Amino acid sequence: MMGIARTVVGLGLAALLAGCAGTLPTAVRQEDQAKVQRIGVMSLLGNEFRGRAAATFSNTRYTAWDVADWQVDRRLAERTVAMLSVRKDFTAVVLDRTSLKDSPLSREIPPDVWTEAQAKGVDHVLLFRESVNDNHRPIRPGYGLNELSILGDLEKCVYLGYAVQFLDVQSRKVVAWKSGWPRMCDRKDDDTDLALKDRREDYSPQEQQQLKERLWRRMDLTLAHSLDELDLVPAAPTR
Repeated sequence: MMGIARTVVGLGLAALLAGCAGTLPTAVRQEDQAKVQRIGVMSLLGNEFRGRAAATFSNTRYTAWDVADWQVDRRLAERTVAMLSVRKDFTAVVLDRTSLKDSPLSREIPPDVWTEAQAKGVDHVLLFRESVNDNHRPIRPGYGLNELSILGDLEKCVYLGYAVQFLDVQSRKVVAWKSGWPRMCDRKDDDTDLALKDRREDYSPQEQQQLKERLWRRMDLTLAHSLDELDLVPAAPTR
């Protein structure tokens, strides 16, 4: 039941953010970019790797386990800063999110985000929050391994589901919004060699490393797409 609840909460946030997207640009306008001098980057995706296995005529199975040692939020923020380094008209830094917890069903920005931004002297923030953007299946928000079998046709992938908000610190407003990769599971990227297990300890150290490396690959692809769509970096290379 907890897995279902998390999925519903994540879908709820997606709906709320999508409502915002109806009135917000999905690319940072030139007049807003002209104001940028220093961007802070923060991820609130958390430490939970989530699994979902769904099959025709079968109950859906959910799993979740802690991967705090992977430092997913830290890695996502650092990769974003690295990708933004191609821009010479502003700088970007990682913001500390150690004590922050997101409220999945709230449009409001957690107050500590503004506090950390002001402490680091940034004028804008790129904030990553767990969400989903997939019209074909209810993938769980955040990140994990999704498995879908329809009449014996298996699709499986490590995915990363988020929405990124571009915030103006002075006005405390969201000035642009973008979801992650349009389809978090691409058939060409199926990870059918990976098994979905109930507990982290059921994986060998080598298998855990493989899962992490697949997540890093998905992260780099998704970030390149999102930053391109926000018009903050040059177009992402075609795959």
